Amino acid sequence: MNRPSPIEEAKTRHRLAEVARRTGLPVSDGQAGSVTVRCPMPSHGHPDRTPSMRLHLDNDLWFCFACSPRKPDGNPVGADVIEWVSQTESVSWREAVAVLDSGRPLTNAWAGAGPGVGAAPSAAGWHLGGGADHGNGVSGAAERPDLGRTPPERVRQALRAAWGYYSCDALHGRGDAYLRGRGIQVRWLEEHTGRREVGHTPAQRDGLVRRLGGLGFSPEELVDAGLALRSIDGGRLYDYYRQRVLVPVRDGAGQMAGLIGRNVADQRWPKYKNPPRTRLYDKSVNLYQPLPPPAAGGQVVVVEGTLDAMAIAVAAIQAGSGDLFCPVTQSGRELSPEQLGHVLGLHGAAPVIAFDGDGPGIDSNVRVAAAAAERGREVLVVILPDGHDPASWLAVAGPSGIAAWSRVRTASRSGAVRPVPAGGLWAQHEWNSMREAADRAGRRFDRTASLAVLVRRANGLHGRFPGPAARRWARAAGEPLGRMAVAEAVERRAVDDRPDLQAVVGGTCHWALLLPTASLDTFARGAAVAVEATGAASLRAAQQMLSARLTPQVSTAVSTAATVAAGVACGPAL
Repeated sequence: MNRPSPIEEAKTRHRLAEVARRTGLPVSDGQAGSVTVRCPMPSHGHPDRTPSMRLHLDNDLWFCFACSPRKPDGNPVGADVIEWVSQTESVSWREAVAVLDSGRPLTNAWAGAGPGVGAAPSAAGWHLGGGADHGNGVSGAAERPDLGRTPPERVRQALRAAWGYYSCDALHGRGDAYLRGRGIQVRWLEEHTGRREVGHTPAQRDGLVRRLGGLGFSPEELVDAGLALRSIDGGRLYDYYRQRVLVPVRDGAGQMAGLIGRNVADQRWPKYKNPPRTRLYDKSVNLYQPLPPPAAGGQVVVVEGTLDAMAIAVAAIQAGSGDLFCPVTQSGRELSPEQLGHVLGLHGAAPVIAFDGDGPGIDSNVRVAAAAAERGREVLVVILPDGHDPASWLAVAGPSGIAAWSRVRTASRSGAVRPVPAGGLWAQHEWNSMREAADRAGRRFDRTASLAVLVRRANGLHGRFPGPAARRWARAAGEPLGRMAVAEAVERRAVDDRPDLQAVVGGTCHWALLLPTASLDTFARGAAVAVEATGAASLRAAQQMLSARLTPQVSTAVSTAATVAAGVACGPAL
């Protein structure tokens, strides 16, 4: 009898009710049936103001009406506990199994930072679950901002007063010292903007509420401004931010909309704490943007962390290019449709998407690229080497490292990190995702069916771009598609475990002729190198055979493949 897969074994050990409780959701031990709760997932940036996640505790499946993918009939797709942990912790399924077995609390993205998590639609508070800060003195359910109670201008006044306190000389100095320790010279940004751009929380957990209370702000106004926490039973008031470096988020008019806090204390707390939803701030709308839209020839850069955006702004100013770079972030790995529209509207050129280079960051790069393609807009992507994020990259490379996000190509940047069209990353990511889905389901990976799906999707996205952008997308996608086509042909046309060279080349060319003409030269390049890697032929022989089979455009490209082969990365095993 076949042994169950690691995923099935993990699902047997860890029921959905257990996983929900570890995420801070109010599900009791032994509870059965279905329950509706507020979604704790960080992936899609929706603070769940009314319960939208359905937990089916009997069969251990869940879905969210707001953020789960949809079936063709429009209903949400159900998921298991592995997918739950993969999303809450931003890990692969293998890592998710290890996290489940560790028994540790799981992240609730909106605990203490957005409308609460609770089983009943009438629940008025936030539930401070596994991802919350617990140093603020409030546990259990806390009062959330009332969007109809305090006028917007009074919320703005409270934010201005709070920032005056958080960025006073002593607290500004603490924030500045932390950033300097990270290699970010924020003074450059402050001299450029003419205002303070960093602050810090005080030692006392109620330092701000006491200061603003003395200025005449009521507890209700401080809660509604996202500056204070109070238990729903009317308990003591505490500061919303504790032990954090603070960065202001401003609206399009340069007015305060909220504060983002970077954790500098207990590493069990979330790295970033965003404001709750208020009359002025909504995580699905607002972005941290330390510099104005760039000048002609400039560049919008979308990054994952608030300090990443600040680091790029500082480096650009130090390099004398402060008017050419516009870093933005949602303080997370996603952009809502409204935020994507804002990013695309900042500049006519393709923005650079530069989320972190780990697995979840690459996933987000691909999602944003595909969402922009659906709108007929091109994006470029940058994957930094050696696990760097933008802030750590610039700490090592210095201001000249800003070139990693520049569209301007010079001879001195040959072989350097630079933005590239997203088609290649998208194609490889989609292929890997289909392989992983087959692995998770315990079935054989069908390369033929998967490649057919991928080619159809690639052609569909290609058709949404205007001419030059379509050609760049197709050329970028062509090389990994060439490698995949060889892998598919080898699998189908092997004889005694040895590839039949003529049949492999013929099968590979079948896929080439289904693609846009602009992708054929890079397709041939990737295919030639992949054929050589099978041991069935030398690179030159593979070039000649592909040249004979394909169109004149490809013949020219294939004849030059030997000169570039040394620089071609064959990518992960196919």
